[in-house]
Amino acid sequence: MTYLVDDKLQDWLERCLWGKLEGQRYGEMSLEERELNKARPLRFEERHGCLKQKQRLDVLPTPYLSTVRLNSTYLEMVGKFYEAKGFLTVVMLVCVMMGIGFVGGGGVLAYMAVSENDFVVLVIAIFATLLAAVTLLASIWTFFRECFRLTHFPIRLNRKLRKLYAMDPYLLKVIEADWDKMVFVLEKCLHAPMRITQWEILGHVLDEDGQTVRATLPFSFYWPDEGSVKQHWEYMRRYMEEGPEAIMDHTPVCLPLHEGKESFGFGYRMVMHHHVFFIWAIIATPLIFVEALGRYLAMQTSDIPRWSKRIEEECQIDPGDPYAIDANDNPPDFWKATAKRRSELEASRGLPR
Repeated sequence: MTYLVDDKLQDWLERCLWGKLEGQRYGEMSLEERELNKARPLRFEERHGCLKQKQRLDVLPTPYLSTVRLNSTYLEMVGKFYEAKGFLTVVMLVCVMMGIGFVGGGGVLAYMAVSENDFVVLVIAIFATLLAAVTLLASIWTFFRECFRLTHFPIRLNRKLRKLYAMDPYLLKVIEADWDKMVFVLEKCLHAPMRITQWEILGHVLDEDGQTVRATLPFSFYWPDEGSVKQHWEYMRRYMEEGPEAIMDHTPVCLPLHEGKESFGFGYRMVMHHHVFFIWAIIATPLIFVEALGRYLAMQTSDIPRWSKRIEEECQIDPGDPYAIDANDNPPDFWKATAKRRSELEASRGLPR
């Protein structure tokens, strides 16, 4: 697999489209320090306001449709951008079609201006065509940032070795870190489509000095209610600190991503699930269908992520492991089981999604 390198244009586009609010998150930090994957000092509030690996929270551990595999050796989950995959594809396809139309129209206008010796119209046509061409190229480039990449960005927590492995969603490289030496924090981000400030979990990988952030990993779940995000953190924390038995009953289903790509029907239900408000989901059904088509295209053109042979050897599952489950062990009705768990959460504390 060819790994794509990071650059400033990619970072800016992803922050705008996916909701990275630099000013709100980083305050007075410099631009260089704001890059998620560039070394920077660990902030005071990150060090002293972080989520503690050894501190049990009095909340219900909840996966929120993120678990891919669970066993006594490791817990594998999807990373950020999985649930919203497809939206960017649709938007960029629309931009590409509009860009082609504007480039073609500008070319025709320029030809007519030359024929009639109209210098002013010619200058306007050339400027408009160049602007449309730049927009078209940027849209095509951005389209390939979601399609022809990976179906999801997995995160694997190895309980036996106390390690975290993750596919960096920006650099497409594997992040490997010591679970006990990482710093986990709740940070605010901005969900761009609805302009709603939300919370997310970030995992900071530190250098040997324990003070410098070497890499930052975003996790899958984000929501306006801070308490709901803590439920997701507690799901991961209890697995690593208390074992698979602590979260087994809280894992009704596993996402069917380990051995293949999701079907169109499953992707459509995921898009419906992403639109939390039921009334809105009904009203926007045509738009949801289009988004599901974009998701299917993005999934089918992307590769299934694979761990290296060394990592797989470090994550060997014990024969006869009673806690080993994946999509093959799902109940017959995936979404019914999910809805049942949803009702249980609503009864216990209130549900984000």
